[in-house]
Amino acid sequence: MNNIVKYKFYEFSTTIEEIRNELNDAKERLGKAKEDLKEWKKEENNRELLKRLRIKAISGELSEGEKKERKRLEEELKELKKNRDENLDFTEVNVKNDEKTFSKEKWNRKVILFFDEFDRIYDAPDGINDDCLGAIRSLKNTRNHVIHSVIAAKEVTHLYQNYSSSRKINIDTSIISDIYNKTNGYAGFVCLCGRAIDEDLICGIDETRSLHLDSWIIYCSNELQNRIIQYLTFTKMISTLKKSKASMDLLQSQFMFDLEFHNVTLSDINFANFLAAEGALHPYEKYSAKFKISSPLICTLILQCVIPSVYSDRLKVDLPYQDEIFVTINALKEVVRVFDQGVISLGFQQSFKTAKNYVNDKKNQHVLWESVYDQEFFRIFSNWLIPNGFSISGQWHLIEEYAEKLKANEAWVVHFTCADNVIEKPIWPIEQEQKDKLYIVHFWHDISFKSVQMTARFLNGEIINEIVIS
Repeated sequence: MNNIVKYKFYEFSTTIEEIRNELNDAKERLGKAKEDLKEWKKEENNRELLKRLRIKAISGELSEGEKKERKRLEEELKELKKNRDENLDFTEVNVKNDEKTFSKEKWNRKVILFFDEFDRIYDAPDGINDDCLGAIRSLKNTRNHVIHSVIAAKEVTHLYQNYSSSRKINIDTSIISDIYNKTNGYAGFVCLCGRAIDEDLICGIDETRSLHLDSWIIYCSNELQNRIIQYLTFTKMISTLKKSKASMDLLQSQFMFDLEFHNVTLSDINFANFLAAEGALHPYEKYSAKFKISSPLICTLILQCVIPSVYSDRLKVDLPYQDEIFVTINALKEVVRVFDQGVISLGFQQSFKTAKNYVNDKKNQHVLWESVYDQEFFRIFSNWLIPNGFSISGQWHLIEEYAEKLKANEAWVVHFTCADNVIEKPIWPIEQEQKDKLYIVHFWHDISFKSVQMTARFLNGEIINEIVIS
């Protein structure tokens, strides 16, 4: 309300007339405040009724009479707003006018949109659902808008520091850095990780009230993805992506290898826009043909929950147990034999780096990023091992540290390369690394992946060399 009653202490020198004037002025303000309160209550009642009508409109249940009532309420709310200090119009946001509504030129501050019970939209017909989500994401992803959904690294740190202070705990700064790297700064994921810490990890902290990196690593490897898929937004995304093989072909072939922007051809632009509308891709600009994967967390979610279902070919060999011990090297060989040669070949065109070593007696040749191999490993291992009670957690860049914190019995560095002489002159772990049960296996392959050789060394010094594919 614009008017409030002000109270004042009077000095003895104040005249009776002045007091009467002040009192009359206060009564006038009080009367205006009561009028404002009545209008406010009326507005709130109208808003509640309008909200119910809009919810019915989404599900297609609105009668003609209710449509007229909805229009009348919107007009009445406009009238109630006319005397406000900040006059905001009732503007329907759609693809045609959203640039004008939320353009930077019309606002002098950043805008945050709150959607109450937004999950109700998933009960709407698919056309309404997709159009609404697409319009909102296009607002978010266009640089000329005032709506900001990405949090900078410093803001993430500040957010978790405030949380730590309010909870009287200490959060390892490495955890905060890992959260930012996993989420790419997207507010929803940042808050989701915070909620996971608050509900699942706080109860297990030690007497120093400190949350350490090893606890976070173990939680991420075992529990975080399960928490993510409990949210309807991600459940819907997973379900929708599983039904669109053509879109997943584009996602797998161009965007799962790295976090860089990639150009999309005209024939694939509709698939890319669909993936962006579902939250899997992030467009460079609203009408750009450049996209990238939304975040590492989304990438891992798709690797775990979508790709194994869409590309569900499964190894038809028994698990490699010997005296009830899982033989990792034999499992690696079986998986490498069924790598998709088309994916490997395509990687040389779309996800490559320049080799410093000689490849086919030449320098500066294209070789694959590790993520190409990682994706194939993830897909095949998921379909083979998960039905047999295993869990798959993706690649670890800090293998020794992670192996120690996860209390692994053995840790493997799997090295793929096209470089010359790797099989003849391999690099092995130093003595201390071998004491820590660190193994290395080198896989050399040609560009077509039709020839693959392997060399590995065990703790007892034994070296094996094998032709895996010929």
